[in-house]
Amino acid sequence: MIAPASHWTDWAKWLALLTMTLDHLARFILAPSGHDAALWLMETLGRLAFPLFAGMIAWHALFDTTRPLRYMARLLCLALLAQVPFMLLIDTGGIVRLNVCTTLTLGLMVGWAGKQLVTPDLNLRARTLAATLGLIGLTLGYALDAHIEYGLDGVLLIPALMGAYSFLAQARRLEGLLMGLAAVWLTMRLNEAPLSTASAMLATLALLIVAARAGHGVPVLARWARLPPWLWRSFYPAHLWVLFGLVLLLEALT
Repeated sequence: MIAPASHWTDWAKWLALLTMTLDHLARFILAPSGHDAALWLMETLGRLAFPLFAGMIAWHALFDTTRPLRYMARLLCLALLAQVPFMLLIDTGGIVRLNVCTTLTLGLMVGWAGKQLVTPDLNLRARTLAATLGLIGLTLGYALDAHIEYGLDGVLLIPALMGAYSFLAQARRLEGLLMGLAAVWLTMRLNEAPLSTASAMLATLALLIVAARAGHGVPVLARWARLPPWLWRSFYPAHLWVLFGLVLLLEALT
């Protein structure tokens, strides 16, 4: 087994934030003003973001983090911090909607549980905790399917990618292919428009190609160009507040 290399995520972080920001600019700023580029941005570059975020969380949960519960708690905190600007920005149609960090938190719970439960010689207490968290994540994902971004399919994408990464890292190509196909199938279900589906699948396929090489073969990003941890962790709620401010400003000017 080749030791996995995680430096590819430095590039993926920039790409995920860029595509997410473009998607939200198109959705909340350009589309309401009738800009022609809005739909194209949302159906192409905007569809890359979620698979990239899910793919990075799956990778870190599998290979990097030594404190998975802290990782889940941090994601949950981001979900709570982002919920107010998220609700102010979107038109829910009277339905309670929860932001994407909620989806990612539930996916991490299910994925980490799966990782723990297939670990040999795991003690009963750890196995019980993993099974409980996994069951909670699955149950909430199913119950909140219509209320969370990307629904249950978005929740399941993280454990599917974790399974594919694990098998590919062990050179178990057949199992890796099957789990990879499951991840691609879930990605297809996240979108309805053909162009959106193709864009999202491109991101998932790129993740699987990187995983097939255990993260190697990607140039190392210079240290000065890497996202500072504070910016990476705070960007999602912060950019939603900025977008909400822009919406208010544009409304005041028109």
